[in-house]
Amino acid sequence: MSILYKILKSPNPILNKKTNLQYVPVKLDYYRKIGKELEYLCEAHGGLSLSAPQISILEPVIYVKDLGIMISPKIIKTLGSKIKIEEGSLSLGELEYYIVKRFTTIKLEWRSPLDGDKCVGWFAPSAFNINSAVVLQQAIDHLHGVTIDQIAEEKALQTSPFIPTVTMSGLGLAEYNKLKDGWR
Repeated sequence: MSILYKILKSPNPILNKKTNLQYVPVKLDYYRKIGKELEYLCEAHGGLSLSAPQISILEPVIYVKDLGIMISPKIIKTLGSKIKIEEGSLSLGELEYYIVKRFTTIKLEWRSPLDGDKCVGWFAPSAFNINSAVVLQQAIDHLHGVTIDQIAEEKALQTSPFIPTVTMSGLGLAEYNKLKDGWR
């Protein structure tokens, strides 16, 4: 476990502060160190993502399981309608879940932790993993000082803390198949 940082719990006021989302090239080594700390803490606590503000650092760095470290991530396009999903957060209680609306498909721009180069990519549901677009939106919300308990429609009754429940309201299979053709 990290000696330097710990995950803040809501309602800590730092979680409501917006980070400076601008990429600063001279800070690349610092961003990498933050990213490694986020990765360690996220994995140690069994999370899907963690943002720098969640460990008291107001810098534009996130870590997302299976995607890695991203610097200055910004959603530049969304496709389809929003779905209702039960979400939890490492900054909330272990069994605290909320119903939140999220886009299933997003186009994201970010900086690489390797060299600071600009990257762009689409994120959408996959048969192999959870919806990375949903996880990314929550991590990016933290960079804007927004927590899921603030944007939730209601508190959810989650039966298992390890299996997120997705309600595909508003995006049927036919609509999804039409949208995926426009991703490129």
